[in-house]
Amino acid sequence: MERMIHFSKLLNEPLLLFNIFSPLIGLLVGGFITYKVVDGRLKRTAANDSFNKVYGSIYIKLFNTRVNIEIKKKELGNKKFRKFNKECKKRKNINLITQQIIGVADDILKMVKKEDNEKLSLIATSKYFAIEQIRNHISLAEISVLGISEDYKFREKRIGRLYYELACAKISFIQAILVDIHKILQAASIKDKEIKTTVRFLLKTCRNAKKKGVSKLYGIELPNHLKLFVEENKSVG
Repeated sequence: MERMIHFSKLLNEPLLLFNIFSPLIGLLVGGFITYKVVDGRLKRTAANDSFNKVYGSIYIKLFNTRVNIEIKKKELGNKKFRKFNKECKKRKNINLITQQIIGVADDILKMVKKEDNEKLSLIATSKYFAIEQIRNHISLAEISVLGISEDYKFREKRIGRLYYELACAKISFIQAILVDIHKILQAASIKDKEIKTTVRFLLKTCRNAKKKGVSKLYGIELPNHLKLFVEENKSVG
């Protein structure tokens, strides 16, 4: 009999403990669920605000770039377009698609400069400042053209290399913007097929542009105003 009483106590004690702590457990579980819901809503709200205030107008420019590329492909047909793209690279050391990407990068950089670049993500901001740094290097290199101590061919290659690095930096900047938009969509649980298609299309386009869209000879030809300085230096010599 005593064994039965002892055994029943063993069974009842966990049940009593559960009954005592179940309200507390319920509060903890309820609090955790509430936190996750509220936190999710805050993240979605912040993501939506970020997209509307910062990336909304940027996305419109990116979308237009995608449309322009696709229209050109439909006009020429895929086979003719690829041929035209390769011919463009042979003539200018940069293909048509990469020109489009660099063009939209220039437009977005102007927008960011007018507004507040701190609204971008840290990665996109770092790409922005990398572009500014390369531009400063180019400015300093161009000023050195006024001198006569540096070998002309070496100077031409050095400046050309900087223009090539600038083109690649602009492509990297667009890639960072696209990754930001992708993250915003995920955070806000936005399932917009058009935006996702545009982001995927342009990310692939940027990767191809970096790999084979711009030649390392891009920028070797000095701009006209630099050639004038070189001619003046030669005539003075």
